[in-house]
Amino acid sequence: YRIYDAAGQNDIYGYDSQTLFGSLQHKVTEQWTLGFSGYSQDSKSEYSGQFDGKKNQADINFYSIGSELSYQNDYLRSTFQLNSIKDDSADGDAAGLNAKTTLTAYRNSFSWINTYTKIENVTLNLGIDSYQEKAERGGTNTIDYVETERNNKAAFMMGRIDLGDLTSELSIRYDDDSSFGDNSTWNAAIGYYF
Repeated sequence: YRIYDAAGQNDIYGYDSQTLFGSLQHKVTEQWTLGFSGYSQDSKSEYSGQFDGKKNQADINFYSIGSELSYQNDYLRSTFQLNSIKDDSADGDAAGLNAKTTLTAYRNSFSWINTYTKIENVTLNLGIDSYQEKAERGGTNTIDYVETERNNKAAFMMGRIDLGDLTSELSIRYDDDSSFGDNSTWNAAIGYYF
């Protein structure tokens, strides 16, 4: 179908996408569990240029893979996760007569989260996480970003006490970010069930 009046008289526009995903989990022992997951999407979307009516196409190729190792006993759960993402996109002339603009983004991350419940009425969460990101412009993009990479490292803890209908919680997090510097945040809350 024609998108609008400026579009070519005989142009036909469409959308095509293929998605693949899956996960696998294996209980290694009574306390240890190992898992893997993956997601992939390849899509093409045709559209008409806003000013010249020219038929263009946006291509996206995305994938995400992850792994998780968990340990659990009566009072402790510890989980370590690794993830990697790549998002590759191109935009431009649908006929392929001219080069397209491209943008590729990467993100790698890990986290280690621990939940401890041995103390009666108390739940403690402790953890660290980190990520690295990178972006690259290409194709007909002649200028790259001033900053193409950034990373963040963080540590956090949270404690919750449940005493009958009364609940209190305190949390604190420290971040060291390559773009924004280091920062500490905290939160405190108290609640009562009526």
